[in-house]
Amino acid sequence: MSLNMQENHVVILNWNDDVPSMLRQMSMGKKCNRDEFYSKAVAVMSTKPKSEMDQAIATAIKHAGGAPLNIFTRQGNPGEIKDLQMVGAQKASAVLVMQPKVEDCNTERPKVEDCNTERALFTASAMALSSTTEAGSTENVVLQSPIN
Repeated sequence: MSLNMQENHVVILNWNDDVPSMLRQMSMGKKCNRDEFYSKAVAVMSTKPKSEMDQAIATAIKHAGGAPLNIFTRQGNPGEIKDLQMVGAQKASAVLVMQPKVEDCNTERPKVEDCNTERALFTASAMALSSTTEAGSTENVVLQSPIN
């Protein structure tokens, strides 16, 4: 199923260690709860290679014991409008903007440019997202607090 044909789905932008955990919780929620939210397709987009996202998600879901989810992963830049349109962000029922994880930013002596890149990607994601929604409506957008 093509993502640009999706509506009323969940979009997760950027990648960090919380994404697999969140998807595992959604899988358990689908198994234990009849709430419509847990049955929605999920699109995950990040600058992280698609194969790495797929592997991390498969591992998380496999060990959860929950229900299968309809998950799409796409490598792209959440700060680019064309990439947000690729995952149907403008038609999503909910968009979660995660703090991107830059490996060197979480070390004892982080490189300033890596941390600035992380913050810039998060900000660009939020700004581009507001440009794709109808009349700038962001009522179903959740921004993750900084994890550092």
